[in-house]
Amino acid sequence: MREINPKVKEFVEKIRQAKESEEKPIIEPTFHVDEVVKSVATFYEKIRGVIEWKEEHLIRKSAIERVLTRRLMSSDQDSLNAESFILEMIRRGHFPNDRVPESKAKAVQDILDKYVYIIKYLQDNSKETKDVQEVIKWLVKLASSEIEYCVFPPVKERALIDFMTDIMTEKIAISENVFGDALQRNPLTESDKKLKIYIACQKALFNLDDLSVSFSIIEKEYPKFLNPTPEQLQIIARNILTIRKNINDIMNNKIQPKIYAACNKYNAIFLILYDIVLNNIEKINEILQDIPSLNSHIEKYYKERFKKLKKRIKKSSVLATTSIFITKVSSAILFEIPIDKALDEFSYITLGINVGLPTLLMFLLVATIKLPGKENLEQIKIEISKLLFGAVKETPITIKIPTIRNKTLKYIVNVSYFFAFIITFGFIVWVLKMLHFSMLSMIIFFIFLPVITFTGIKLRERVKEIVILEEKETFATTLRDIFVMPIIELGQKISYEWSKINALVVIFNAFIDMPFNAFVDFLDAWRNFLKERKEKL
Repeated sequence: MREINPKVKEFVEKIRQAKESEEKPIIEPTFHVDEVVKSVATFYEKIRGVIEWKEEHLIRKSAIERVLTRRLMSSDQDSLNAESFILEMIRRGHFPNDRVPESKAKAVQDILDKYVYIIKYLQDNSKETKDVQEVIKWLVKLASSEIEYCVFPPVKERALIDFMTDIMTEKIAISENVFGDALQRNPLTESDKKLKIYIACQKALFNLDDLSVSFSIIEKEYPKFLNPTPEQLQIIARNILTIRKNINDIMNNKIQPKIYAACNKYNAIFLILYDIVLNNIEKINEILQDIPSLNSHIEKYYKERFKKLKKRIKKSSVLATTSIFITKVSSAILFEIPIDKALDEFSYITLGINVGLPTLLMFLLVATIKLPGKENLEQIKIEISKLLFGAVKETPITIKIPTIRNKTLKYIVNVSYFFAFIITFGFIVWVLKMLHFSMLSMIIFFIFLPVITFTGIKLRERVKEIVILEEKETFATTLRDIFVMPIIELGQKISYEWSKINALVVIFNAFIDMPFNAFVDFLDAWRNFLKERKEKL
């Protein structure tokens, strides 16, 4: 019988303990909300989910952030009460009913009090600058990540991240000409390297956003931040600007994208092994030792993961397209149609193209997603076997940043890309003019087409979750990328700004969200009143 890698054994044991802990019944009191009230609030959240589309794994954290922001702005003393906060999250369907222990309220209250103290310190001791406002927004997002982690500790997911980090730290070698910090000329230390790989593994495995990753960095680099004493909290508040800058420097450096690309190439191995262990924990040792059985399970979970992945991508694409479609129709009704009619430039054809083409593009981007070839599955089987038994001595993955030493050549490359940008958008303008688009219709088209393209490409990239073989580059794909990349990059920038200025979201937050929450509280009070009357009868 072959000896299994000790790191694999350690990972399996962590998953075993996590599952046993999950399966234990909750014997302490839990938070409960009225099911009728919950169904009303959950329906409202689903409507918001269409208007304010978020990727599936960000929905709960985004909701926590939204509710927390509203409560921080409120003058009501009860607004930052942990119990009230948890009950609202259960009513809105983001926390499960009868599953959150009441003991969690104390931990959540400590988190709320901590961030309120830091924010108040900033407001009292710093000038009202844009930077301070950005830090406060960052703190609210960070608090959302910490609350989510507190209520739903991702024990199994963290076990997988730690496992992959350990393996990839051994596998990856950093070239000596790469510097760990963009601001310093010091080579990476082993701990710096492991931290950067840890960051990359979180994004490669679970596509975590920057704030979730920032919280994980705080856990490692600033452990006193989690449960500070009053004295430590004062020090943290005084140094929060520096802490944020340090975290941003850790996350944003030249080498991080290269490390992410290396980790992302191998994430399929760890995800499929994770599925096998998680779903077969009782007989996992027998499966791992029996190669035919192991390969059979690899194939099974490989196909299952692809099916679930494609289903998630389709769902996300429908929600994203619907969200953009509603915004597009709203902008047409409010601005495009009235202005074009006033200028005598209105056309149903251009309006139909403006609304229909981005939707069709998203459909095609998602519909053409296919399962990778058989050789990809065979390579995954080989890599998992190597991971389990380490039979083959592997060549390290050496990471270095490619540089163009010739300044003239670098200048020519930049100018060439600029011309590709001009050609791409110049061609689109020419086509739109041929279709008699008005200037306003063109502007709206140039907003929505890049956003849809970026979102669709981003969703297609999810398939790489189960792909280990690199896509073969050809002259045709290179030529395609040269002219498509400007559209994708513009879409990325617009999407980032869109998330901050989406008019429909602003309307929901200002005129619907708070009144609706008051209505839900009123409905909850009425339901409790009726229950009390029935009990008396």
